[in-house]
Amino acid sequence: MTTWSFFPAAHRFFKAATGSSLQEYLLDLRIRKACDLLLRTDLPVSVIALSVSYEDTLYFSRLFKKKKGVSPTQYRALHK
Repeated sequence: MTTWSFFPAAHRFFKAATGSSLQEYLLDLRIRKACDLLLRTDLPVSVIALSVSYEDTLYFSRLFKKKKGVSPTQYRALHK
């Protein structure tokens, strides 16, 4: 088995084990961590975005809203 042929098999195994792709799993993990930081700290959204590996705060906010239905700022206000 070559290195390249391993990745599709690993992808299928991961999806079967978790129900989502690795990319989707990592996105969910980052969003969960951001939610935790939004509720437990008063850090600005830009710092939280960086802490979950997004350099572009606007991109992070779009992804967050797509997953949670509200912006990070709205999420913080609704759940604090």
